[in-house]
Amino acid sequence: MNSKFFNIQDANNLIPWLESCFKTIKISQKKLNSTHNKYIKLKDKISGNGFTNHATTFSSLESEIKIEQTKIDEILKKISVLGIIIRDINLGIIDFPSISNENHIFLCWKMGESYIKYWHLQDEGFNQRKLL
Repeated sequence: MNSKFFNIQDANNLIPWLESCFKTIKISQKKLNSTHNKYIKLKDKISGNGFTNHATTFSSLESEIKIEQTKIDEILKKISVLGIIIRDINLGIIDFPSISNENHIFLCWKMGESYIKYWHLQDEGFNQRKLL
């Protein structure tokens, strides 16, 4: 278990930064998916006609894929290093470990929410979250 615990104020202070992080992740995911699709289409085209003179294009697409994946990985690492738990990268769901009445809980946030409104016990998930 992570030893970092957040109070509601500290967690809420991180929301604007987290919102920005997840927006950047979404942009990188779109670029990554688009580039990957181009790569697959080119690969299929080449295998269909035997034409193999696309080394530069493949190399460029592979570089773009690596760049976007690295951006995503670096953002996720910055979030995790703070002790924040990423539950769903696509929906932007995270948990902040916290303590309430001597119980270990999670303060729960989802991308698009302006502040933390919910919490849940450690053995519960997003669907069991409760209003603060």
